[in-house]
Amino acid sequence: MESSSINEDGTANNNINENQKIKQSQEENFESLNPQGYAKKEYWNERFEHTDSNFDWYADWDQLSKYFIPILTPDSKILMVGCGNSQMSNQMYLSNFKNIINIDISGIVISKMKEQYPNLNYIEMDATKMTFPNNKFDFVIDKGTLDAIMCGGDPNPPFE
Repeated sequence: MESSSINEDGTANNNINENQKIKQSQEENFESLNPQGYAKKEYWNERFEHTDSNFDWYADWDQLSKYFIPILTPDSKILMVGCGNSQMSNQMYLSNFKNIINIDISGIVISKMKEQYPNLNYIEMDATKMTFPNNKFDFVIDKGTLDAIMCGGDPNPPFE
């Protein structure tokens, strides 16, 4: 229903409805930028549902390899936590690090990454409720998961 008011000259003013639309749009934009959603599976599913390109938030393999290569071996068992749609695991794979398991809370991004990189291992899993046995991995890379959890606004983040 469109709202209107009467202008001083007696004509109808339909700007109220337009102002409501602008306010609603601003609220939706804020929600999409609000880091408190980062700890929620729904936030990431929504984000990855509408994203088809790859993205590295902080750094990619080209920038990080000089730090990792001296401490990794081709046999290293690597866990990539919160892999998102990063290309880093594939870049590592191409650099002869083939034993990588990628996990993310978003089933949508996991499905997309499995399709994009069928040679890599992707598993939908909550990083705060992992089911791997102790000491399974030699090296763990956190591609933004800690930031996502800590920005979530939960005064008691799920680190049990």
